Amino acid sequence: MAALSGFMPILVKTIVELKKVAPNIQTSIIEMASQDVVNEIQNDRLDIGLIVYSGRVMNAAKGLLFEPMLPGEFVLVTGRTSPLASLRSIKPDVLLQHPMVLYHDNYLLQFKDRLMAEYGRINLLFVSNNLDALDQAMIEEHAVAIGLDFSLGQDPLVDNGDLVVLELDMNKPSLQIGWVYPQKISRNETITVHGIGEP
Repeated sequence: MAALSGFMPILVKTIVELKKVAPNIQTSIIEMASQDVVNEIQNDRLDIGLIVYSGRVMNAAKGLLFEPMLPGEFVLVTGRTSPLASLRSIKPDVLLQHPMVLYHDNYLLQFKDRLMAEYGRINLLFVSNNLDALDQAMIEEHAVAIGLDFSLGQDPLVDNGDLVVLELDMNKPSLQIGWVYPQKISRNETITVHGIGEP
């Protein structure tokens, strides 16, 4: 099983449920971007994954099914000492005045491209799949990141107040988080996918 880092608690819960109905199954948890999850499943190197839905990706993914689990939306995250931390929401023109870091995933990169097309150049410090690097940039350098409300709601740095989540005041695309798996998935895995609907 694989997912973005913020979705790991769901994977753990899923494995526990799967072990109840199939105690002999062997599984592992891997962190990877949504597009990589889809690619690994298509190449038979992964059985199931939790992704942010992208119609473009799934339309090109032959033989895969997507099972929506919950909606999500883009939000902003910054360190508690950032000048932005006291705000409840930020308009894109204000956002563009601050350094930005991004988790390396297609849906975030596409949203960044949309922001640039509509509002102008972004001061992008870096893109990374390393959460420690992103957290450090937000906490120490007052960088802003775009993230998913759902995954950040389970982040210990948000829970302890080191990172602050802000609303992005603009028209945002609707997102779906859910399971992606091959049409040939086993009965036990299907039971788990349909049985785990909430985090």
